[in-house]
Amino acid sequence: MPVYSVFGFCIQSDIYLPELVEADGRPDVVLKIDKLATYHHKHDAGFCFRGRISNILRFLVYKGQEIVIEPFANVEIGLVRSILYGPIFTILLRQQGQLVLHGSCVVLQNAATAFLGHSKAGKSTLAEAFHHHDCSVITDDVLAIQFASDFPTVLPSIPRIKLWPDSAIAMGHQPDKLKSIYGYSSKKVHLLPQKEFPALPLSSIYVLNQGKEFSIIKLNPQQAFLEILKNSRATKELIHPQFVKLHFEQCTALLKKVPVYLLTRPLDLNSISKTVEKIQIHEQGYHRRLMPLC
Repeated sequence: MPVYSVFGFCIQSDIYLPELVEADGRPDVVLKIDKLATYHHKHDAGFCFRGRISNILRFLVYKGQEIVIEPFANVEIGLVRSILYGPIFTILLRQQGQLVLHGSCVVLQNAATAFLGHSKAGKSTLAEAFHHHDCSVITDDVLAIQFASDFPTVLPSIPRIKLWPDSAIAMGHQPDKLKSIYGYSSKKVHLLPQKEFPALPLSSIYVLNQGKEFSIIKLNPQQAFLEILKNSRATKELIHPQFVKLHFEQCTALLKKVPVYLLTRPLDLNSISKTVEKIQIHEQGYHRRLMPLC
């Protein structure tokens, strides 16, 4: 079975995962396509999670090491992969001890800069715009943050950006030449070059907001904490007390190290390059302030 690398782990899979980077390492996670009735792990909303996605599939995620998916009849495999890459990987990552946010992330000043917001806030479009400005995109949609060192680091995700057709056109793509995220979806995928990223320190978080004028305002600790909570993933699913406690501890630890800003800008695709330039200038100023005086 093929082995792939994503989010810092290697996964051995029963199914082909063309969006992931192939790897030679020993698998940390095993993905099986099987009947869930043959698995007797009891659901505890923590290290053993059993779930169902509509009339598409049932799944089991166990101890951050095992995924079992049982698709229903006639479900397209592309849709199964899309759900795997989103909600199922999110639960797996949280079982592995990561903080997972709904956000995209790019490389600026040799560090990770993240953008949070609701599903149509423009995170992916902004990441695509940074890609057009020769910045590497670390992750789109599923932002996994690790606390293994003194500073929070971002784990590299799937090398792709998901775009609605209007955003794809604004970024210079022809939507009919981009793949859909699955068969009948109108949302498109821009596949990025497959390359290995190290885990990078997270330097800044921007919460996306729409407004007539451009502004960047640093949030106070209470405001920042609420935004991190609001943009956290799988908090309604993983309700085991151990997971709830760890989540609050990680949010607190994150805010001790990483500033959170409210980024207000016109939600206008024609002005997105200006938004990119202003963020780059802001990040350059932030990193200059961190440099020690000679």
